[in-house]
Amino acid sequence: MSTLLYNLLNSVVFWVLLGLWIFACIAWASRWRALFERIGRLLEKPVIFDPDENPRNVPLYPRTLFEKLARGFREGLKQPLTSFIDFLKRMVSGIKTTFTDPGHPFRPLGYLIMMFAFAIFALADTIAVSTSLPLLLELDIPSILPPWAKFEYAVLGGSILALVLGFALYMEIDSDDSEITGWSKRSKQSRRSAQGLALLVTIFSFLSIVFFAIGRLTELRILPESGIISTLVSVVLYGIVPMNSALAAALVFGDAIRGLSVLGFLVGWFFIGILVGLNFILTALGTVIPVVLDILYRIALIVADIILWIISTPVMIILLPFKAISDLFKGGSQPQEQNKEE
Repeated sequence: MSTLLYNLLNSVVFWVLLGLWIFACIAWASRWRALFERIGRLLEKPVIFDPDENPRNVPLYPRTLFEKLARGFREGLKQPLTSFIDFLKRMVSGIKTTFTDPGHPFRPLGYLIMMFAFAIFALADTIAVSTSLPLLLELDIPSILPPWAKFEYAVLGGSILALVLGFALYMEIDSDDSEITGWSKRSKQSRRSAQGLALLVTIFSFLSIVFFAIGRLTELRILPESGIISTLVSVVLYGIVPMNSALAAALVFGDAIRGLSVLGFLVGWFFIGILVGLNFILTALGTVIPVVLDILYRIALIVADIILWIISTPVMIILLPFKAISDLFKGGSQPQEQNKEE
């Protein structure tokens, strides 16, 4: 094959024929004008998503079919996510009605605070019970808590937070128009019970912090050791601290449930935002891919038309004499046919 190609390129006849071929292609103006007209019509076609006023003026380019396929592809990509996003929006809007109050814009934030406080109280109670129960029962029970879950953290974290929230909730429950919770909408009896519980949590939290500090000072030998003080410290730390965390968790439980609704609302909108971004990407892909494929098809069609034009021009030149003879015979037979008709 390489030898044949080498002989062909070094042949004078080949270059003469090639020159005649190129000259014929250039000189035959009617043929390359028709080629340029076809290419021009193809290049002037609008974007595949825009309607074409004359979709059938280019051979081998089914414009109407391509438009339908492009729109169907784009709608098929974005339609499932659009329907799911609309469903999530309706669901999230329904969740919003469970915690919103037009006159109290800070209540959702308060519900979130109560939810996180409930989680801290529950964790502190778990740590306190897991630590104090083996000591009270004098049993060697292996701890199932992680290394960071220390009793000191439960005492300080749970008690300080319970002290702040206990006092704040006492004032909040006493108000006829609570700002960060929904206590003002509840019955007087439940409010009185909750107010007493808030006061009890506040007192227990204060005692827990005080006796925890006394116990630490005694361990550091800053304060003298005393049997009565050691007993009080043990009673408060291993008895009141777990109970206080449980009472504080019960106090904020109702608003913590609404906090879950607020968290679900925020997570829902965050997820919707991700889906909207994904839907935008799919819509962009559904727009870009058909446009790119349409452009590639047009380029392929143009290249194929040019190659066919180059190859067919010599053939058409060879067929020109036969075409002229055929036209001559056709022209000569017309007068005879006219004479027969006369």
